This record gives sequence, C-alpha cells and structure tokens, in this order.
Amino acid sequence: MDIKIVEERLNEIYKLIKLSLFKEASEKIDIVIEDNNINNEQIKKIINNLLDILFKFNEDRKHKEAIDTVKVISKFKDYIKDKKIENIILNELELAEGKIFLHSKPRSLQVVLTTMCNLDCIMCGLPQAHYVMPDSIKKTIIDYMPYLESVIWQGGEPLLYKGFKDLFYSASKHNVEQTVTTNGLLIDNDILDVIERTQGTIHLDISIDAVDKITYAKIRRKGDFNILLEKIDLINKKMLKKSNQNFMLGMQPVIMKSNYKQLDQMIDFAIEKGFSKILFQRLYPSYLAVNEGLNTDENNLVVEKIKEYKEKLERQQKLINIDSNLEYIKDNLNESFVCNKNAEDNCNNINIEQNNNLFCLAPWKRMFIGREKIVMPVCHCDVDGIKVDNIDDIWNGKGMIDFRKHMLEGTIPNQCNTFCKTSGDCFERIRRTGKC
Repeated sequence: MDIKIVEERLNEIYKLIKLSLFKEASEKIDIVIEDNNINNEQIKKIINNLLDILFKFNEDRKHKEAIDTVKVISKFKDYIKDKKIENIILNELELAEGKIFLHSKPRSLQVVLTTMCNLDCIMCGLPQAHYVMPDSIKKTIIDYMPYLESVIWQGGEPLLYKGFKDLFYSASKHNVEQTVTTNGLLIDNDILDVIERTQGTIHLDISIDAVDKITYAKIRRKGDFNILLEKIDLINKKMLKKSNQNFMLGMQPVIMKSNYKQLDQMIDFAIEKGFSKILFQRLYPSYLAVNEGLNTDENNLVVEKIKEYKEKLERQQKLINIDSNLEYIKDNLNESFVCNKNAEDNCNNINIEQNNNLFCLAPWKRMFIGREKIVMPVCHCDVDGIKVDNIDDIWNGKGMIDFRKHMLEGTIPNQCNTFCKTSGDCFERIRRTGKC
C-alpha cells in the first residue's frame, strides 16, 4: 500500500481518538495491522503519536478517555519491546485508573548526589555535615535506568561525587535525558569529554546569581568570577561551537535583594555567552539569606520584567528560553515569600484557599532523592521524609501513597499551597505534566 494512503489512514485514526470515537479507531487500526503494510519505524511513530494523545487526556484529567487510549495502544503490544515504553504505558494507565499503589516505576528522578560543595553560598540551606549518596542508592538508580525518561543530578556540587561518571554513563546507555545543576567552577576537559561521549539530551545548568565580580563574590562565597568566565569559555569552545543539538547550556540565578535589579545584565550575559535558557529562581525559604528576601513590590517588579523580556526576545527571535518559578503576588501575602529567620513556621502555614488546579501528576511520575536517603515526589513536597536504602520502599510507601490519595480526594497538602501554588510556570508545568 502507498505510504501516503497509510499516513492518511493513521491521521484519521488519531482524529477519531481525539474525538473519543475509540470503537471506530480500533476497527481502523485492525485493518492497518492486518494489511501488514507498516514497517517498524512507522509503528514506532504510531505509538509515539498515540502516547502524546494519552498524555494529553491524563493532563486534562479525562481518565476514561485515557484508559480507552491505552486499549488502542495495546493492539501494538507485540511490537513494543522497550522497557521504557512499557513502563510509560503502565504508568499512564495506573494514573488514569486512580491507583495509589503503583506497579510502574518512576519515570523521572531528581537526585542529590552529595551535600559537599566548593562554595559557601549565602542562600544555601544544606547542612554543614557532608552527605554522600551511599552505594545502595546508586545501585538502585542504575537498576532504574532502563525505565527512566529523565534525571537531574544536583548537590551540593554534584561533580564532587566520585561515582558521577558511572551514573552519567549508565543514563547515557539507556538514552536518559540528563540535567546537571552545578556552580560550574569544577568543569574541565575531562568532564566535558564525558558529556561529549554520551547519548541523549544533556542540560548543563550553571548557577550564576550575578554577572559582576563584586555581587557574585558576595552571594557565592569562595567563588571566583574570573574562573567562572574561563569555564564558560571552555564550554563554548568544546561543546557549543560544534553545534551539538543534544547539548544545552542553562543559567540558573536565584533572585534576591542583592541582584534583582540586574535582570537586564543577566539576560545580556546569557545571550552573549551562548546560554540557551535561563531559569530565574525564587529564594525559598528566604530566611536562609538574611535581609535578602524580596518584598511584594520587588517580587512583582521582577515578575513583570521577566514577562517583558520574554515577549521582547520572542519578537526579536532570540534563541534563548526564559523561565521562572516566581509568581505575581496579588494580595499582600508577604509571609509566604519573605519569611524571616525566626519565623520558619510562617513559610509552611499561610492559609491559601484550596484549589483543584493544584492536582499534581508528580507523585505518579517522579521521585526526588535527597540527603540522608529522604525521598519525595519533588524537592519541596511535604511528604514523610522516610530514610530508605531502596527506592521501591518509598515509591509505594505510606508517604507517597498518602500523597496520591490526597490528590485524588482533592485534599491538597498544605505545602502545595504555600510553595507550589506560588511558584510560577515551572512548577505549574510539573503539576500538569509531572515533568520539569
């Protein structure tokens, strides 16, 4: 059969599914399969297109339609040999069915490899005691690699973790998208060689809170801005100038009183130095950096300026993406943003009206593995901080099951209100899709 005719039939099937006409779609798929006129590449494309439809149904909480879409996808079960795809389908089905005990594996991990760091940043809340992820957790993460879509490596400074290369190569072997969040000062040719040899998309996100020597040194104590510039030049020379489509350089400033007036300079710096994205991060909780928390007016000014710059750069067709987890404050809820160091409880007890829009897919899809083996859906979630040696012990442990149950019942945990609801597009995307 002509390829064009096959494509037309498939497009008609996709339309039928989007219209929830699953019986008609199934009948047409049976005809396509029986005709035996589709090759493996076409089948892979069909399955990916059906998965995109499935994701959208679950994101819109159209769970019956999601279940019916899984039934359609199952017609291609003899062609699906990839553990990752099998896990995705099972995971989406369990989400649609409202399961709180999951047989599917996490699809995304965010991992604190160590709290050791070569800097002493004024806003860092990590303890002085040096945590290093134990080998038992490392082994479990490697066992999960065939099922993972993405992983974020962070610290402390993740490049100080001795097993970093092992984990990086393991993720590459299974084509897992990787993000490394680093201060950038330890990057060298050896690390860039490791990145260059890996498969899959690599995001190298550098924490840069100022683009002048004085402010940088004030915020990132023990840091050297000149060395940072040298490292960025090295990255440009080795990676960016080779037009590596699978490598993206990101910049992550934490916004506070010392730097919130420097947004213009930060964006200009990022464009000049070849960064493809900037994530402006909210200082949370702000009592960690004394007198650095933004008040309501300052916060709103930052949010407005970021919006203006995004629109301006889109008009100019600049190839840089600007994102933020700062949100406009409509009411004078300063305590939820500007908690002083003697009022930590204020950060977790602001009374914000419950909102079903906070329904979050993260507890079904992702895991944060923090210091001392503490595991949660996302790093700011208020879930029982149970210390474990095996991720399976908490993936279906009481804390995660209760969190999923709360989501299904609409009784949103308090931490969702005080942080996630007030944290801009980045966390809204996590809630809606389970992806960062």
